[in-house]
Amino acid sequence: PAHETDLHSILEEIFRQKLSGLSAEELGRVVELLEVMLAAREPVSWGLVRQLGFSKEDCQNLPGWGILFFEMTGHLHAMHVSVLGWLESRSPLEDVDLASERWGVRISCGHVNIVRWLRKTRQSDLGSYSLKYLFEHIEFCEHPEVRSHALDEVC
Repeated sequence: PAHETDLHSILEEIFRQKLSGLSAEELGRVVELLEVMLAAREPVSWGLVRQLGFSKEDCQNLPGWGILFFEMTGHLHAMHVSVLGWLESRSPLEDVDLASERWGVRISCGHVNIVRWLRKTRQSDLGSYSLKYLFEHIEFCEHPEVRSHALDEVC
C-alpha cells in the first residue's frame, strides 16, 4: 500500500539524518542497541539496557528518540511495531554506509548479546523474561560458542 511506502520513506529519512551525524563508535552502539531491541520479545528493561553496557546517551542517539523510541515504566519502547518491522526488513550488511543509505541490523547479534547476558545473570536475576524466552534466544543465537556454553549451563 502507498501509506507503507510513505512510512518507510519517512523512517528512512529520520534514520539517515540521525545516523549520519554520529561517530563510528556511536553508530555501532546504536546498531547494537537496535539489534537487542529487535531480538527481545518484550520491551527491553532499563536494567538490561544498562547491564549490556548501554548508556542513556546511547538511547538518546536512537533515531527519533522521545517519539519513535522512548523510555516508559522502566523499559525501552518503540512507538509502534511497524518501526521494528521496518528495521527487521532491512538487509543486514557487513559495512554501514550512510552515504549510499545502506545499513542494516542483524537480529542474530541481538540474540547473542541477550544470551550472553542471560548466562551472566543465572542467579535470581533471571526473572520471568528469561524463563519465558531463554530457549528462544538460544535457538536463534548464531554464535556457536555462546550457544554451546548456554546449552551446557542449562543442561
